[in-house]
Amino acid sequence: MEIYKINQIALNQINSQFSLCYNNGIRSYKLSDYTLNSTSNNSEIIVGDVSIGTLLYELNVVVFTGSEHNELYNNKKLVVYDLSKHKEIYYTLFQNAITDIKAISKYIFVTSGNELSIYSYANLNSISVVRTLHFSNKENLNYQLWLNKKEDENVGKIFICMLSEKGN
Repeated sequence: MEIYKINQIALNQINSQFSLCYNNGIRSYKLSDYTLNSTSNNSEIIVGDVSIGTLLYELNVVVFTGSEHNELYNNKKLVVYDLSKHKEIYYTLFQNAITDIKAISKYIFVTSGNELSIYSYANLNSISVVRTLHFSNKENLNYQLWLNKKEDENVGKIFICMLSEKGN
């Protein structure tokens, strides 16, 4: 019997689905009845260890990064993946390990090292970096993101908290 290790659970932006990142891939579930999302033929991606991931609304699209042990999708690679088409839509590589991924409205926020990169995904065929913010001269900081969005509005706040310096 194979034992799965859960790395992260994340709700989509409208709280109707959640993604489960684990040591053998990523799965999408409906929150209404806790069943695998059946809007795609197979709502599971078998890609090895997935450390961080989130769903984009109800688009059957996940954004994730693997772990340092995943050869195909390591923890420096950001991947946007279409579950219904079973293919990558977009990917990019970072210099440092990705420490958090959040999505809201038409934006994806990614922390890596001392940077916060903001991507626009108004059109999934055209994902692009809007801005990259640098927070400190220190290397290898571990940041956590919280998003606070007002109901029925495309405005909100992003909170960035430095959890710790790695190694301390």
